Amino acid sequence: MGLLLHRYGGTGPWLARCTLSLISPTRALTAAHCLCDAGGGLCQPGRAYAPRVDEYRVLIQNAGILAVASVAIPRGFSFPDQDLAVVALAEPVGGVAPATLAELESPLGSVGHIVGFGHTSGWGDTIGLKRVGNLVTAPCGADLKPGAFLCWESDGSGASADTCVGDSGAPLLITDGSGEEVLAGIASGGYGACDGEDLAFDTAAATHLETIALLAGSEPGGSGGETLAGTARRSGQLGPGETQQVLSIEVPSGAGRLTIVGNGVEQRGNDYVLHLGYGAPPSADSAACTSDRPGLYEACTLGAPRAGTWYAVYGYKAGLGGEVQISATIYAAHCRLDLDDDGRLDALTDGLLALRHLAGRSGRELTDAVLAPGAMRTAAGDIAAYLDSPGCVSALDVDGDGARLPETDGGIILRWLFGLRGPALVDGAIAPTATRTDPATISAALDALHQ
Repeated sequence: MGLLLHRYGGTGPWLARCTLSLISPTRALTAAHCLCDAGGGLCQPGRAYAPRVDEYRVLIQNAGILAVASVAIPRGFSFPDQDLAVVALAEPVGGVAPATLAELESPLGSVGHIVGFGHTSGWGDTIGLKRVGNLVTAPCGADLKPGAFLCWESDGSGASADTCVGDSGAPLLITDGSGEEVLAGIASGGYGACDGEDLAFDTAAATHLETIALLAGSEPGGSGGETLAGTARRSGQLGPGETQQVLSIEVPSGAGRLTIVGNGVEQRGNDYVLHLGYGAPPSADSAACTSDRPGLYEACTLGAPRAGTWYAVYGYKAGLGGEVQISATIYAAHCRLDLDDDGRLDALTDGLLALRHLAGRSGRELTDAVLAPGAMRTAAGDIAAYLDSPGCVSALDVDGDGARLPETDGGIILRWLFGLRGPALVDGAIAPTATRTDPATISAALDALHQ
């Protein structure tokens, strides 16, 4: 889940606009009214009310603050009907599982929860924090199209969640009949006050699957296929009397990336800064990374961070202050199939190394006669450790059956390196419990290991 930020006119601080959900590594789903102040036809590219993508950013606590490449809004949007929009990200997000869209309508009385960054009451100063609330679906108002919405009641007591300004686009998550948590609704509006009696309504995902698919379009290259290696979080207060919050993070050896994100309530004039440093809480002068955007939303990312203790300092600069959240995410190093690190892929070197390792070979049995002349990674122990790193453990389960086996995963990798594609890539090499069986999908996943 993430937060859609808006910088009005391209100047001033970044401010919380709405909530959104990743539905693929490069696509996020939110409400159309978050981006379109008119009918959908007037918000198409080149029209008067088309959103300016340079005025928007997407904050994802496990990924950073990302630029927006484009926005797609249904031509038929007329609030509340078809209140959907798909935001295309400028780069893929790795390590964050996209939401699964519900394919069937949720029955009345379904128990769910909603995740949003909005206010807790009216137009107060509580927007900007990620919150979760529980609910039970109920009948919708007679003026809403049957089957097009999911609704629930709130009496303001806190027993049932409600949505407010900033929660538009938030995902309503329900566990379906198979036990999978699915995105069933996209927060749209309500009939009452969001801190009192209210009947909230969400656009039903299952009813609008074709529209969402059309808006999302085809995926660009890049899978975002990173693997999480660890997370840490801290909540606290910032303000004139408490000028910093410090989060420490233990980074293991071989980590590929460290990302820190800071967010908090938008009290009037809040302006914060984020510093990231190694070994001790950093100052502005000693920080390895500093984020000082206009406003309070900050993010730092470091590639290949040194192993050991890192410190994120989220610091107060101006404003009334309030509650903040700091999130740290460690990503495993990206797995590449150039296992001997000679700068090229070869079935008779990299492919045989993978096959032998998956077959349990080690030492000289792993490397004999299969290292390229220009290889930079030659020790059997180093190659085995690389193949057993978190990024490679996940990536080399090619057919997605939860195991790395020489006769399935190893065989497919070797065939791919020999240039086989289509049915020839997978025939007789897919495990009975595989979740990834399509040759094109498997080939695309292996392509990502060449990047």
